[in-house]
Amino acid sequence: MLKKSNYSSIEEAALEVDPSKPCVVLGNGSSLNDLDINKIQEFFTIGANRIGKLFTPDAHVSVDLPSCESKAPLKVSWARFPDPNYINLGTQKKPSVIICLDLAEILQFKVVYLCGVDMVGNYFWGENPIIKQNNPQYYQHIKGSHFDYFSKYIGRLKIFNCSSNSILTMFQKSNKFLKDVD
Repeated sequence: MLKKSNYSSIEEAALEVDPSKPCVVLGNGSSLNDLDINKIQEFFTIGANRIGKLFTPDAHVSVDLPSCESKAPLKVSWARFPDPNYINLGTQKKPSVIICLDLAEILQFKVVYLCGVDMVGNYFWGENPIIKQNNPQYYQHIKGSHFDYFSKYIGRLKIFNCSSNSILTMFQKSNKFLKDVD
């Protein structure tokens, strides 16, 4: 979707975005293994953290260490992220998918499809988040504070949950991008 290989500001990239069309936000949940990548090609995509293992989105959001290399033309993170190739979006560290939704809102999208935003289970490449995050309370933390982050978008964005394994029941479910579903 984006024409240049690198953007120095969100405003610069926004000039090439058509917010009248939906965008797709890609998390790192195991339900991405059920995703038909070809079905998202026509949409503006915003991918989180290690999405580069599977797909190069139009915009990459990372809150993890710079080990989340991306070839995405637009790169965004929170203010204390140590990589100068990423545009700072605010000062508070938030879950990566929340920063993806913040970016979608800044780019003035009205409709967002969530894919791989499971908030439960392993990552799409098989690693266990409890071990990766070194946090035995990882899912309890998500079920508490993370849900508060998601709820702020109700009424502001029309969000469809295309993540087959997701526990985010506040958003309407959709099979739009699943393999073998038309």
